[in-house]
Amino acid sequence: MRRRILACALALSLLLLGASSAPAADYAIAGRIGTTYAAAGGADVWGTATGPEVKLTLSGRNLYHQHVANGTVFWSALTGGRTWKLGKVPALSGVSNERDALASANLPGVVFRTAELCGASSKDKQLLTAMMHGGTIIDLRSSSKASDCPDPSLPTVSKVRYSMTSTTNPATFVTSSSDRASVAKVLRKILAEDGPVLIHCTRGRDRTGWVVGVLLMIAGQPLDVVRAEYLRTSGTSSATFDKGITALYDRYDGVEDYVMGGLGLSSDELAALQAELSA
Repeated sequence: MRRRILACALALSLLLLGASSAPAADYAIAGRIGTTYAAAGGADVWGTATGPEVKLTLSGRNLYHQHVANGTVFWSALTGGRTWKLGKVPALSGVSNERDALASANLPGVVFRTAELCGASSKDKQLLTAMMHGGTIIDLRSSSKASDCPDPSLPTVSKVRYSMTSTTNPATFVTSSSDRASVAKVLRKILAEDGPVLIHCTRGRDRTGWVVGVLLMIAGQPLDVVRAEYLRTSGTSSATFDKGITALYDRYDGVEDYVMGGLGLSSDELAALQAELSA
């Protein structure tokens, strides 16, 4: 993950500094990707390529994507040409609550969030493959729910499951030792990853919302930013959010104490996460 953040930062820096600074690799943008890129505005809108075109195959169909300074350019025969900006995700027809989880903290492309993925259409799966290339899907549901509604298998994308209690009361994720253990596993997985991470539960609301909130707090974001991200998901409320935050501060001396004293991460692990998640 750290390499991806640095790559994005380098690409943006080179755009701001101009051609006189250290030269970037000259990645061609050609073929169907080039046509899609040009039709969407080309370099004036999307900047230059930050990596080569990637070809992947899913269910016997080829799909192509390429990262550019301001987002991603995608093409397949099934979906045609698509583009999405850094900090955004492509709209998915069979998946809800899809978005870049940390874009509000100026950390785009690091962690995504959705509801369950079993309803993903063929087009959705292609777009998810491009979005999650080289990354990991983290499922917070129970084993029975995951069995009834399995995550799709996508090329180059790994899957893990760290079950958390299905509840609308986020205070549970503070008081329950098993839930704290699962949150700890999520944080350690994110720390270990070089590629993007997608976190989901069933609705992409309570469990996912709590984990994303913890990540934002670790990143040093104020509670109003954390609350705003939490409330973007339908069915949430400030009162519900406050239950979790109140429990955290009643039991622990802030998010750092929750992460180390409650989740069991070391001070070095917390420092590494803060460095990785701080804008």
